[in-house]
Amino acid sequence: MPTIGQKVRQAFLAARRAVGKASSEIGYVRKFILPALLLSYHHGRRLGHVSGFPRRRPRTRIVAVVPYYGNQLLLPSFLRYYRRLGVGDFVFLDLSPQRRLAELLAQEGDCAVWLPRGSQSPRLAIHWLNFLRRRYCTGRWCLSVEPSEFFVFPRSESRDIRDLVEFLETEQRNHLFGLTLDMYGDREATEISFAVDDEPFEALPYFDPVGYTCRGLGPLRSAPTEGGVQRRTVFSKAPQLAPPLNRIPLVRWRWSFSYVAGTRLMTPGQLNTAHAPWHLTPTSCLLRCALLDDDLSMAIAERVEATILVRDQATAHYPALFEMRSLRLKHAGSVRYATSEDLVEWGLMTTGQWF
Repeated sequence: MPTIGQKVRQAFLAARRAVGKASSEIGYVRKFILPALLLSYHHGRRLGHVSGFPRRRPRTRIVAVVPYYGNQLLLPSFLRYYRRLGVGDFVFLDLSPQRRLAELLAQEGDCAVWLPRGSQSPRLAIHWLNFLRRRYCTGRWCLSVEPSEFFVFPRSESRDIRDLVEFLETEQRNHLFGLTLDMYGDREATEISFAVDDEPFEALPYFDPVGYTCRGLGPLRSAPTEGGVQRRTVFSKAPQLAPPLNRIPLVRWRWSFSYVAGTRLMTPGQLNTAHAPWHLTPTSCLLRCALLDDDLSMAIAERVEATILVRDQATAHYPALFEMRSLRLKHAGSVRYATSEDLVEWGLMTTGQWF
């Protein structure tokens, strides 16, 4: 039997551990969560609603929040793809110089468009997008993608995103890890002629199936992952500088959540974990067709990408994409994408416990 003195000492040590844990959590909130919240509320007031529904709609609808940089060629295929996937509402932040997105989507009842008031820097986009996610997505599943990105998950050809989130909820998961794959063709991207009615995967059908590495635990419990065609070509002499490919594209949003470095880092930190502690969970891929973007759209995207709230020593994607547009990227190891099963077979995506 422990003595009274031992019991007092044990109680004291337990209390000290509790105080230390509380102080750590308070410090985490003050350092990461609170600044991101305040900045999004402050800068979000500079946005103006242009068209579409001004506030969130029924709770069961899955919402995609999308920055628009000006390349309207990809927009029809983007909307077709995600509507088939089961996305119910689209919330666009128009960052294009023309500011004509509301006109292009005037007949689309599931699209809302917002604009920055006055002349504003794209570097504030990270705060504007977080503001729109809180406005439209709190209590709902939120998909954060760009118009050149196509979200793929296991069996996404036969199941829609509502089936996926239903399973994630049974596992008590509130987010999904993703890996970005740059798609490319058998010619230089500058030689590819792409029209509004074309499908992106017909123009850019190939991806790199191998050569991906994870650097271990990164900032905010993230899993920094590198590789792919950028590492093979542009960063072949310095592979350690290749841009990170890890993403958190799908989240059941809460008011306290924020993206703090593109969509690869979030607060709180548990949202950056790829799997549950006890088993593998489903993961996803974002097939990026940004090589079809024009120079102006990519320049705006590069400025948006440059703004981060948490330093993670990451190399930016878009400068390398500029360079890759004039390179022949297809090689002997390239694989033509057909279905999500290709990505599972190559180990780029996991099915977890989902059947």
